Parts: sequence; C-alpha cells; structure tokens
Amino acid sequence: MIFGKTGIISTHKLSNGELGFMNPEYYIFLSGPTDNTVKVADPEGNFLGNLVQSDPSLNGGLVGTDGLEITVNGDLLVGAVLSENILRYNGRTGEFLGEFIPRDSGGFFDPERQTGLDTVTQIKFGPDGNLYVSNFIAFDGFDPVTREPVLSTDPTQSVDNVLVFDPSGNFLTQYDFPSGGPEIPLGIEFVGNKLLVVSRLDNAIYKFDDITSADLTQPNLLTPFIDGNDPDIPLNGPAGLLVASDGNLYVSSLDSQQIQRYNPNDGSFIDIFVDKTNEKGITGPSALLETPDSKELIVTGFSSLNAARIDFEGADAGTVIDVFIPVRGNTTWGFGKNEGAKIVTPEDIGGPLLFNKSLYVSNVNNTFGVGPVVNINLDLDGNIESVTPNFEPGVYYSSILEYNAFTGDFLKEFVPKGSASQDGIFFSSGITFKDNILYANDQGFQVNSGVENPADSLYGRILKFDARTGELLGEFISGDNLTANGLNFPEDLLFGPDGDIYISGLGGGGVQKFDGVTGAYEETIIKTNPFTGKDLIAAGLNFGPDGNLYISSVLNDNSIIQYNPTTKAVEQFIAPEFAPQIPSGSTFTPDGSLFLDGTFVSLDGSPVTIQQYDGETGESKGFFVSASNNGGLTSASRMRFDEGGNLYVSDFNGSQIVRFDGNGNPIDGGIFIPSGSGGLNNPGGIAFYASSSENKQIDIAPLYRFKNISYTTGAYLFVGEEEKNSILANPDYNKTFKLEGGGNPAFQVSLEPGDNLTGFYRLRSTELAGTYLFVGKEEYNSIFSENSDQKNKWVKEGFDSNGNDIADFYAYGADAGKGEPFNRFQNKENGGFLFAGPAETNSILNNSSLANAFINQGEAFEALV
Repeated sequence: MIFGKTGIISTHKLSNGELGFMNPEYYIFLSGPTDNTVKVADPEGNFLGNLVQSDPSLNGGLVGTDGLEITVNGDLLVGAVLSENILRYNGRTGEFLGEFIPRDSGGFFDPERQTGLDTVTQIKFGPDGNLYVSNFIAFDGFDPVTREPVLSTDPTQSVDNVLVFDPSGNFLTQYDFPSGGPEIPLGIEFVGNKLLVVSRLDNAIYKFDDITSADLTQPNLLTPFIDGNDPDIPLNGPAGLLVASDGNLYVSSLDSQQIQRYNPNDGSFIDIFVDKTNEKGITGPSALLETPDSKELIVTGFSSLNAARIDFEGADAGTVIDVFIPVRGNTTWGFGKNEGAKIVTPEDIGGPLLFNKSLYVSNVNNTFGVGPVVNINLDLDGNIESVTPNFEPGVYYSSILEYNAFTGDFLKEFVPKGSASQDGIFFSSGITFKDNILYANDQGFQVNSGVENPADSLYGRILKFDARTGELLGEFISGDNLTANGLNFPEDLLFGPDGDIYISGLGGGGVQKFDGVTGAYEETIIKTNPFTGKDLIAAGLNFGPDGNLYISSVLNDNSIIQYNPTTKAVEQFIAPEFAPQIPSGSTFTPDGSLFLDGTFVSLDGSPVTIQQYDGETGESKGFFVSASNNGGLTSASRMRFDEGGNLYVSDFNGSQIVRFDGNGNPIDGGIFIPSGSGGLNNPGGIAFYASSSENKQIDIAPLYRFKNISYTTGAYLFVGEEEKNSILANPDYNKTFKLEGGGNPAFQVSLEPGDNLTGFYRLRSTELAGTYLFVGKEEYNSIFSENSDQKNKWVKEGFDSNGNDIADFYAYGADAGKGEPFNRFQNKENGGFLFAGPAETNSILNNSSLANAFINQGEAFEALV
C-alpha cells in the first residue's frame, strides 16, 4: 500500500494445467498502492495477476490503492488514499464502473474544519448494510526517511472521523473522536451493532455502542473502548481488527510486534496470541484475515511488506506457519504497507474471476493455401500409404499469438516465428499449458532429413516455452523420441488426469502417452481402430468429465473413440453415420451434459456446423451451432469454453476465431478475432491462460541506507537485508556505518532482470575508503573502457560464482513513470554518492548548506518505496 488499509480478500490454490479461468473456493485480493492496482494471490502466495490494472485509462484514475470491499451485487469498491475517493469496479473482471463516492463527499458542514471524504484508509460494510469509511483528513504525505505519515499543520484539516454512506453512496452520518484532533483511523470492525475503530495516534480502540441509534442529523461521538496507554493493556500501535469465529477480538499491534486477544464485549485483555512477529518474518503486523475453514489466520507486515499464515486451531494455534507472500515476488505486486483484510468467495462476486486472461492461438500460417498441412494418401484398404508435408521442410511458418480473452484485441506475438539465429516452430496445430510452461507440437520438424523418398520422412517434436515470457526452453520430446514408436506429424496434445501428456499422430502412430515430467515414451494407447481394423488417423483429443479420453478419428473413419485410461477399454462413442465430416475438434459443455463435435472440412460444400451429443451415451441431440446461424464458421479445428460458458472455435480455413454463447448463438455476429489480426492465418490449437504481461514473477527486495560517519557530510552505502544484518553484527563495521531511516528500507528494487528494468552495478572507491558508486551499464562500460582515467579508481563488487560481474540490483530507468524517482547526488567532500527520493531531493536543493555540499546529477532511476 501506501498507507492505511490494504485490501486483502483471499484465494484457494488453483489446479495446474489449462483450466481456462480461475474457479477457486476463495480469493486473496491485495491492494497495490505503488502501482495503483488490485492484485490477486492464492493461499500459497502465488501471484495470479492484477484485477484492477495500473493504466489510468483503465482504472479510472485510481491513485494509492487502499481499502477494499465488495457490494451486495458483487462489485469491488476501492478506497484511494491519494486520489481521495472511492471507486467501483466489476468484481470478476476488474472493469472500471465509475466513481462511487467523490472526494470531499459527506461530513456535516463545519466552517472551521474539513469533514468530508479525504484520505481513505479502511472501508467496510456494517451489519446495517451501510458503508463505514476511516477518513484520515489530517494526512499530509509521508516522511521521506521513515515513511511514516506526516500530520497536516492546516487547522482546517486537523480532525479525523468515520463517515457513513448508504449502499448507493449517499452520505448518512459521521462519527467523531472525542479529542477533536488527528487520530490516524485505521481498522474497522463490528461486534453486533457495536462499531469499533482503531486510532493509531491515540494508541486506542474507540467504539459506538449501537449504530442503529446513530443520529443522522449531527456527528456522533465515539467513546474509548481499549486504551493502550493503560499500563495493564499491552496495546502499542494498533492497526487491524478481527472478530474471529472463536468469538474473540484480535488486534494487530504494529509497534509491539504482536497479535493480541481481547474480549469483544468489554474490551478486557485476554492474552498475546502471537508474540515477536518480527522474529518470525512479520514486522509491523497489520491486516488480519481468517480463512473460511477457520484453520488459519493471515496477517500482513506493514514494514516487512509481506504476509504470513498463522495456525488457528488445536495445540499449535498462534504458531506462524510460514511467510507465504514474501517481499520478493513481483515488481508488479507493489505490495506495500498493508492493514486491511477481507474474505471474498466466488458467490460474493457472482462467480469465479474472469480477469487477466489471454487467449493463445497457434498460428499455423499455412502459406501454401487453404487445406491440410499434411497430405495423407490411403491405400485401397483405407490404411495409410504415404504421408507428405504440404509445406517446404526446414522453413519456419508458425507462431503463437496472444489476444485479450475478453475483447479479442491482439496483444502480441507471444512466440515469434523461428529464424536462422533462433529456433522456433516449423508448424504447430496444438498447444497446452501446465505449471507455467507452454507446450506446443511441431509437426513441421523433419526428423530424418537425409532420406531420398520424401514419403519416408518422419516429422514432429514437442517444444516447451516459458508461459510468462514466451522464451523457448528447448525440446520437451525430441523428434527421434517422439517418432520412435511410429507417431508421425503430431496433431494435438494435452495432459491427462494422471499428469502424463497424450499426443495424437495425424500421419500414423495413433495416440501415444509420454511421461508428463520427463517426456519419456510410456505406451501407445491405440494405433489401429478396432472398429474398422484400419490405421487410426487421430486428430483432436479431449478428456471428458468422466476421465475418459475422446479421440477424433478422421479420413478413413470419421468417428469419436472413447478410451478408458484405467481399464484401457475402447468404445465407439459416436459412430461414423452420426459424426460430423472430419470431426477434428471436440469439447464437453461446462456441465458435462453435452459433447460437442465440429466439422473440420465440409466435403459436400454444406455449411459447417457443430453437433451436440449426450455427454454420457453419445446419443445425437441435433445441432449446437446450426448451418443457418453459424456466425460465418468455415471449419471447426479446436474448441474451448471459457468459465462464463461461451464457446470459442478456431476456424482454420476462415483464419478467424468465432465465439458462441452457451446456447450456440453467435456473439456479436460470431467473429471474435478476425482474419489477419496480429497476422492470424489458419489458427490451430487455442488455450486460455494467464496474461503473459501479468504473469512475470520478478524477485524484489528492500535496500537499506547506511551512512559512513567517518566523513563530515557522510558517504552512503545501499545494501540488502543479509548485508545489512552483517554490518550491524560486526563491531568493526557498525562503528563506521550507521543505519538510517529508522531501520526502514530506503527503497525496493528487483533482484532479477525484467522488462523495462535497468541493472545497476556496485563499485567501491580505491581512493576514499568506504565510498561507493552505483552505475548503469552504459556508465559502467565507460568507467572500465580501455582509455578511461576512472577504471583504476573503482573496484567491481558484484562478481557471481563464475567470476562474472553482475548487476547489484535492477530498477526502472529514469522517467519510466513506474515508481518514485531517485536522484543521484555526489558529495563534494569525499566524492561519495547518495540516492534521494523526491522529498529528500527537495530538502537538499532548498537547503543552502546541503546544496553546497552535494552536486545534483539528476534522476538516476525509479524504484518502489
């Protein structure tokens, strides 16, 4: 966050594989104040993406994400600590719906002071259905070093309160603190009709006994409930409140590093539930959350910028299980000082999340024209006589394209076409995802290129790519291993319930199974069609809700074969007389009641349709997509449902993606992605998966600032957590270097390279002991160039185990607009360097003595704070 409450809302771990969209039991939403987003994580701490995006054109101008709440109709409300308003978003997609409560709204008129909506910390619906807002009017920014809030000196902004709005956002009343001054109101909780509010400044918890008796015509006075100034009460810096399922009131204590228990009825202290949280990885415990099964609590760290799970049952209750959302995680987290928490289930928002998903398409790109990539010749008995490519071997044709799963807008060429300098996909008609890996068949890879007769060539391999970056990770199954048992021209692939990968051979070999981890061959599932005695020419594959594998048998027997992986029984699920012409693509409806099968090529020229069958018996049920209402569909190559129940069909011949609703009607005319969009030409396999732009995990960590007091005006060193602790523990160092900022990080950086990040190298001066310089690559190269007069004045300090000098940290470049700018100053006394954020930069420039001591060298980078 920035300050105040960070919303948390919670999640269950997602299953692996190509699931389309998320369908967990519950979610964890996290406010991302540094990049103005709302983020989603699962209970294991895995980053799932941004529900509310950082782009101002998409998030309604949100600045400083803080409190989060869900309305009765499933919308997400976000309190903004800097834009000072409450915004509304679709709870499933993150779409901006408008400003819910504008700045300065509400409050009773007072000519001498401001009372309306200002700096929003926590927002929470009460038992009366009204929205309660912690309103931090006295907020005036942050201290540049400690990052603590600064209180306004403006007498008209000297008072804080709690505002109440009805479910439509209309002001009802307000609650005032008895001091009539600044309070820093944070956590809100209810005990029946009793309102509890945290005052951090007063080190207390206030209450209003019965909100149903509140006066709607004038301010209502809060009264003391738990006083941290009482010597018998260990409260010190309260932040979060939670009335848990055991009936106790849990209070996070920022400064005493504890989670404490109180009687929610009379405020009496019970005990310390978790002590010394800072020694267990959580510094400044703040937000408190109880999981739906009541087995765990979740607490966020206001200063450690992380979150932990705490055992909440049995003998181990109060034990910190682990820090499951660490500081390192993702620069897109913007995971800051968090204080609020809330559980939200799919039922609360009208279903599972539908956000941050992309539709990935294998762009076959058959430039030889409409028609098959593979020429298959059959003998008089209907068996495969020869198989040859309908393309030029050795030429890269295919790519994998990424589109917005909701709008169909082209995003990027996720896996570009290969080249002489970079291996790629020759021809791909099938893709699938598992564990952040994208697997693609490459039926254009020639295994034995030296044969004289082209018909004797074998083709195929399986490649794998990083699902976050599109980077080629190599061959998962080599061409030799893939074709060793007769499989030729792999057509489709998918992971089964057993974790192994199943691959169909369009040019022979039937369907074969390979180890899902190593790629090693395991067995041939079926090679000959037992119902015809002919070679099985296998196309699309699909696992049903019953766990059986459904195989599209094409050309010499257009039927659907059912294979039971457990018993190995083979059944004819749909006979040729009932199956579509060349039934390449198939899928089950989300409820499993219907099996859908589409026509790949219409041999008689009739319009392409998608037929439907009973999901258990295979009995024909007519048309799901009829000939008269097919949305312009010219072929059905692959089919996928999204979690909203809409069907997406890759139209190979039409070079388009066509979309239908759950009843088979074309949506907006049918065409979802038109031919040519992003270079789309002959789409094959399609899959839903997390958007690559939101799925890049990058480690981040805090850097701490030490001052070398050997110099009058100081020399500065920026170090990570481990080196900080080493300096503090070493008497030879801690006498010279003093930790600044009250132990808080100076800023956060990435520990790994990433998109739009610049590496900074640490150099140590050979002339002035204890002075350091951090430079980007260009300046680094200049210093150590052959003719440089500086190269002997600095020592490289970033060597890895292989002796390579690597960047000490990565940050956004100057003027990136992604974080807070840090200027580099050079000390005139000792030549040392200082990085300063905006407030400290202004202090230096506006102080004559400091301005004379330091040379402003301009903005060096942008970082998270």
